[in-house]
Amino acid sequence: MYKHKKKLVAIFSGFLALLMILSVVAMALNAGAADDISEKNLNSLKTQQKKLANDKKVLQNELSGLKSQERDAMATKTNLENQLSVLDEQISTSEALIASYEQQIAEKEVEIANAQQDEADEFALYKKRVRAMEENSHVSDWAVLLGATSFSDFLARAEVMRDIANYDNELMKSLKEIREGIEALKAGIEEDKAFSEEVKADLESQKEEAKEKEAEVDTLLGELQQKKEYTSEELEKITKEIDACAAEADRVAKELAKRKKYVGGKFIWPLESNFTVTQEYKYRTHQITGKYTLHNGIDIGANTGTPILASNGGTVIVSEFNKAWGEYVQIDHGAGYVTLYAHMSKRLVKVGQEVAQGDVIGKVGSTGYSTGPHLHFTIYENGASVNPRKYFPK
Repeated sequence: MYKHKKKLVAIFSGFLALLMILSVVAMALNAGAADDISEKNLNSLKTQQKKLANDKKVLQNELSGLKSQERDAMATKTNLENQLSVLDEQISTSEALIASYEQQIAEKEVEIANAQQDEADEFALYKKRVRAMEENSHVSDWAVLLGATSFSDFLARAEVMRDIANYDNELMKSLKEIREGIEALKAGIEEDKAFSEEVKADLESQKEEAKEKEAEVDTLLGELQQKKEYTSEELEKITKEIDACAAEADRVAKELAKRKKYVGGKFIWPLESNFTVTQEYKYRTHQITGKYTLHNGIDIGANTGTPILASNGGTVIVSEFNKAWGEYVQIDHGAGYVTLYAHMSKRLVKVGQEVAQGDVIGKVGSTGYSTGPHLHFTIYENGASVNPRKYFPK
């Protein structure tokens, strides 16, 4: 019985030891999870967010370039289509000309054949007349002349015989000239036809080249479309990643705000002297972008190089340059309070640095979207900007 009881005690002790080990492991895991919510993790998220934004800008530029190439390719395609249309009309015109020339050649061939036939018929009649005269040789030219009853009759008969001979000669000459003229016209038409066929062949060659170019442009358009779709998909992915990163950064920032106590005290004016406020916290038309947006802070006019003071103590969470704010710094004061100092000519603090109220954190400048030297000063409460006049009444 004693041994059995002793065994139960040992088992129970072992169970308690196991529970203690599990508790230590759980605490380590919780500590690890807590480590995720840190200034370092928040800065890492912001760095990642910035990198993603740069990647997104590269993709947007690439997409813009692809769209520009696509517009150029479409313009080229339209131009080629117009060329093909004109070439088709020119080829049709050439074909009509060739057909006309062929018809004219056929007509001239008929005319040549008819002229040759007329020439042959006349020559046959001439030969028949000469043969008849030979067969009736007793009727010679002299017989005809000597048969004249008078001298005037003799002259008349001689003139008639001369006219008959001249007629035969002129007729044969005329028929020959007509035939040669028709053959010359036919040759000219055949030359025109040959030229038109050359023109048509050249036009068809141009048409084939234009078709090949059009096919190349179609291929390019297809490739550009695929690249556009891929780039658009990548943009969509990276936009989602940016949103997710921003959401995680907000979550970490809010969690940090809950954990970190407010440093205490009142905010002080961020410049050593009470310079004039040149722009209040309000909606306005931006002097550079032209957009009507909320000016989420106050602009304090000051000379370049004027020292900028930490409005309260805290931890520097941002110290960098961007296009809008120029050189700027953000300080976390705990409990969700953050201040921003923008358009500096020089930053004098680094991320993670602890600063006390009144420490010089930078110099006044005109970097970023700025039209002159000044300090842009914003106060945030739990991630939302508030009017600094809440803390610095007029």
